[in-house]
Amino acid sequence: MQNAGYFQPKIELHPQLIRDDQFLKRYSLTVYIEPGRQFRLGEIRFANVDEDRPLAFSAGELRGFFHLRRGDLLNVSKIRDGLNEVSRLYGSKGYIDAVVGPETQNGDDGGPIDFLMKIDEEKQYRVRKIEFLGLTEKSQSELTPKLKPGDIFNKQYVSEILKRNRQILPADASLEDVTISRNTKDGTVDIRFVFFSCPQFAH
Repeated sequence: MQNAGYFQPKIELHPQLIRDDQFLKRYSLTVYIEPGRQFRLGEIRFANVDEDRPLAFSAGELRGFFHLRRGDLLNVSKIRDGLNEVSRLYGSKGYIDAVVGPETQNGDDGGPIDFLMKIDEEKQYRVRKIEFLGLTEKSQSELTPKLKPGDIFNKQYVSEILKRNRQILPADASLEDVTISRNTKDGTVDIRFVFFSCPQFAH
């Protein structure tokens, strides 16, 4: 119902026992639904929690993740999907602690519902140090995509290194072999890939 504009439906469940014997209990269930008013979307705006700083991305770029137009029936799933995409965008540019908090406005007077997306961007993280344990220098030089100290941190790059370098890395290499440590004071992360194999012992 929330995907069809009914933003605040009231739903009550009323079970009633209709059979009760030694081996079986059977109930009937009545569902009472009060859909309330059907809402439409107004505006979607964006603001930095820190009012003295502009957002890292333009409002137009952020708005493009919400596949609803003004006047469309309010669809909670599409709003949620848009929030997830905004979070992914920030994470891909080093803002790994960014939080997006939606606030609803208007709607009480029968008009459309506006959303104000308040974004707490926090710091932008960069790579401080990268270690590859268990790989030769030659193998390290062949890894793609390249990731080096000073780069903006993007966790997806870590997954890409594992995905694109299967021929170089151990067959069982996975994200479990990666440790990511953050330094919140200076906004950096250390990445360590550990590919040592467990020794095999003869019985």
